[in-house]
Amino acid sequence: MKRILWVLVLLAFIIPVARFSIHNPVLPGDKPYADLLASQTLNSRDFGILAHPNLEFSVYRMFMFLLVPVFGELSPWLLSSLFLVLSGFLLWKILKREGVSDKISAIAVVLFAVSPFTLISSSGNGSSALIILGVLAFWWFMSINSYAVGLLSILALASIGRYPAMLAFGLVNVVARYHNINKTAKLLSYVVAFVFTVYYFLMPLNTVSGFVGLVEFGNINGFSLFSLMLACLGAVAVWRLKNKYYRVYALGFLAVAASFWIIQLRGVSAVILALLGAYAFDSLLRRKWHIKVIKPLTILVICCGLLFAWVTSALILVHAEPTGYTQSVFSKLGRLNYAGVFVPPEYGRWVNYWAHKPVIADRTFMKNSNSTSAEVRMIMESASLDDTLAEFYKYGIQYVVVLPQMIGSVWESRDEGLLFVLQNNQTFLQLTSDIWLVAN
Repeated sequence: MKRILWVLVLLAFIIPVARFSIHNPVLPGDKPYADLLASQTLNSRDFGILAHPNLEFSVYRMFMFLLVPVFGELSPWLLSSLFLVLSGFLLWKILKREGVSDKISAIAVVLFAVSPFTLISSSGNGSSALIILGVLAFWWFMSINSYAVGLLSILALASIGRYPAMLAFGLVNVVARYHNINKTAKLLSYVVAFVFTVYYFLMPLNTVSGFVGLVEFGNINGFSLFSLMLACLGAVAVWRLKNKYYRVYALGFLAVAASFWIIQLRGVSAVILALLGAYAFDSLLRRKWHIKVIKPLTILVICCGLLFAWVTSALILVHAEPTGYTQSVFSKLGRLNYAGVFVPPEYGRWVNYWAHKPVIADRTFMKNSNSTSAEVRMIMESASLDDTLAEFYKYGIQYVVVLPQMIGSVWESRDEGLLFVLQNNQTFLQLTSDIWLVAN
């Protein structure tokens, strides 16, 4: 088991080291920078750099608040790696306590370690890692009657967001069904889940959802095709226990199905797929084959398929935004006078973080505001100088940033929408190859 945990630790270094070697910031994506920005904002009490602050309470934000002053930009990576190693350890302990064999337990932890979810989470997506750690910690500590730590675990889980809070309800129900939990602890667990569920239903939904598909087709949040195939075989192998574990099966099925659309539940589905895949592996290893050569070939094909999904995820993460060039442009922007900046929403948090300037909207806010979303699309698509300037003046926009990689992804050509408007030299002064100043 120690060797498997060391594998988890080593895997956590791959993406940051690979990105550093090609001069990219160590953390891919915008989620780690949103967490860093919120933590820095809480530490400095300076809320001016956030156009639409997302400073709701969560246990993860508390951890970040404590670590950022010491470890800075490495804090999300350190937290997520620690959470994942602890999750692997607890998964092993839980399976052993529930009577699962050593071989199946070991295979399950290995499959969890090499899943695309673990790779993505170890790259700084600590809140996703904390979700699965909260689930496993609650199950483990409640099963050994350590109720105080169990309550802290359900608090950490439910505080992350709407869907984890709903998951907490189902988790309490399942664990209480199979373990003799103290009535007070069970009641308090339900209360915690209920309070946070109500709280998040009263708040705007900040979770970006959508069908994730398969990682083999380039969707970094997707599932591995071979892990799904293994899970289906594993489900057949354990179906005989459905009468005893029907609540576990029901919650597991709902979590996996929902995680195709809700990214926050991917960690739970990763554990479920790993466990079912372990049973499938065990079944293949124990099965008698009439043609002996088929057995190793089948296992080799499955292992190659799982490896392909992992390598695909790794390559996407290594080359994902933000790149070193993106960081350098926004750092230069930070040395200019303080004013609003217009960039496509997916770049908004990086402007907040490196340039310390406000933007109209980031990716998350675009999901929650139809009016702002329409205005941002109008600015990006309109070729009308007057309409564009009216929106810029409305939001105090003084700078526009267009990076080379935006051509072909955000805009098809330089004669389209905002890029056409920027060609007006009397209204827009090009400060660098990427930054324009809006004339007064």
